[in-house]
Amino acid sequence: ENVPESSEAMPGLWENVPESSEAMPGLREAAPEPAEIMMNEDAGSQDGLSGADIYIDDGIFGPENAQTGHPEDGHMPQSQDESESAGDCERGMLLRVYLANGQKFQWLDEDFHVVDEYCLNEAISGQPLMDADSTFVYYVNSKNEVIRQDRRAGTKTVLDDGGPFYSPPYLERLYNGGTILSLSGNYMDSSETETPVNVRFCKNYIDVENNRLLASSERFESLTGSEDTFFASITGQLYQAVFGSYDRHQPLWEFIFDQYEEYEHLYAWPESDRLATFYTEYGIDGSSREVCALYSLETGHKAAEVKVDLNVSESESLVRPDYVCYIPESHTVAFHLGSRPDTIFLWNTGASQSLPEPEKCYKVPYLASDAQDAALLETLKAQAKAIEERYSVEIYMGGECPVQLAGYEAQTEVSVPKLRRALLFMEQTLADYPDGFFEQMNRSRGEVLKFYLVGRLIPDGSDSLSSTVGLYGGKFGQYIALAVDSPGTLQTLIYHEISHAVDYKISGHTDQNYVTALWQSLNPEGFSYAFGYRINQADTSWEYVFNGTGDNSEAYFIDLYSKSFPTEDRARIMENAMGRYPQTDYFSSPHIAAKLSYICTAIRENFDTRGWPETLWWERPLRK
Repeated sequence: ENVPESSEAMPGLWENVPESSEAMPGLREAAPEPAEIMMNEDAGSQDGLSGADIYIDDGIFGPENAQTGHPEDGHMPQSQDESESAGDCERGMLLRVYLANGQKFQWLDEDFHVVDEYCLNEAISGQPLMDADSTFVYYVNSKNEVIRQDRRAGTKTVLDDGGPFYSPPYLERLYNGGTILSLSGNYMDSSETETPVNVRFCKNYIDVENNRLLASSERFESLTGSEDTFFASITGQLYQAVFGSYDRHQPLWEFIFDQYEEYEHLYAWPESDRLATFYTEYGIDGSSREVCALYSLETGHKAAEVKVDLNVSESESLVRPDYVCYIPESHTVAFHLGSRPDTIFLWNTGASQSLPEPEKCYKVPYLASDAQDAALLETLKAQAKAIEERYSVEIYMGGECPVQLAGYEAQTEVSVPKLRRALLFMEQTLADYPDGFFEQMNRSRGEVLKFYLVGRLIPDGSDSLSSTVGLYGGKFGQYIALAVDSPGTLQTLIYHEISHAVDYKISGHTDQNYVTALWQSLNPEGFSYAFGYRINQADTSWEYVFNGTGDNSEAYFIDLYSKSFPTEDRARIMENAMGRYPQTDYFSSPHIAAKLSYICTAIRENFDTRGWPETLWWERPLRK
């Protein structure tokens, strides 16, 4: 709150950074997200900053491009029409901020004195944007139109924003030297009536110089852009890290990471040929550490990797960076984690340890989510074969899978990206089971566990559900069908279905009704399972359900689905113990923890555990 007299303590704010800040070169180049800041209430009367609704704008400008008035005239323009250019201004570097209260941009000198301001003279929605030359202002007017305002000429252009929008769109960022504007919002499918039809979320990218829509998607999420290259990550049912140029029809590329979690937090600096990923790695003891990887966009190789021990408590949420900057002069990544508000991390990537596979290329030509390629499909089959040999299972995909399963029709899936994603999840998931685990299951019943990677599972049975994305069958050969086209995380789905196979090995029962007296004693007195999916689906009672109507310490079930069958109850517990711990609080309930303890004991009593680790992956919630 007390702004220092010198800017040396704030090297990221000014373009003409003093020599004392050279240890952190490049930080000034990172455009921060709009952030609320507090200013000194006792500043001079010319400052005009109250500290409320002040946002740092993503631009720092000097005399060669600051479009401001002349302070020596004693006049600061109050509207768009009064704004003038000051090409001969010699005030040093200025910081541009936007004040939501008053709808105006202001330029501040290094003493935080306001030397100029620019006001918008019509009602707008959300926060406007201004380009690096302070020439064009972009805003959404009361008609939900996206306007491009030329400050010097005073002219306005209504941009082709991809609407009409059901609600005001949100202006996100300017890319490629201010030539591409990204925005997001809810749009409506065309309808003859005024009633909205099929309101959907979209992200649109506009070529503002030629006023045309470059790209529109429900799945794009921007990273960054530079010159003629636009970078994006596709989100939704299938994560992909995609980059390339939409405008020049150049080939698009994508990254295939070792860990699927890397897609969740991506940061790119194309001008420095770098892309960074962050994900949280959990230990067998419930500990966690942040894994940071740096890749070359040009070669596709991993340039560096570091693991940061966090020592966060189990109750804390997933760790994610809320600010990341790459400093090319010193090959340094600076980042800040939401779980460590008192720490700024500086990672010298040039001093990182050697990588296990330094020449491995993660960059491949981009394939749309439904793309088919016979040659690549054969490559995936070879990858599946390697997983089969390592874990003593069988994997089938494409036309190898049956089209009729118990109560469901299985659609054939030939999408290379979707099958590739499924294999990546399978490899990560099967690695969480101890050595020899699946071989023991196969020997006990004389059947190799088969995995069918299919598209949708379409119900055609009396008790089948349209929401089914995974299916276990053991009566006529043990198999697990996975709908790779399903939303959500396949990893937890695989854990869930494997738990049904574990039930089969331990009990010998293939039906869903198997329950022991000891297991039933772990449920509330008088409780009975629905013993039917559709019957359970019709039950809206949240009694005894975690985050339901009662105290969580008295919860016996993770969700309503857990009350359908005993085996589904156990599967829900196992998928959360393996795939969502320690992020989940389910096991704070002593009743749910007791059920997990029952499962853990049953597995140890029915498997040969020689050579297994002291704590198994699903036992972590019990080893606090």
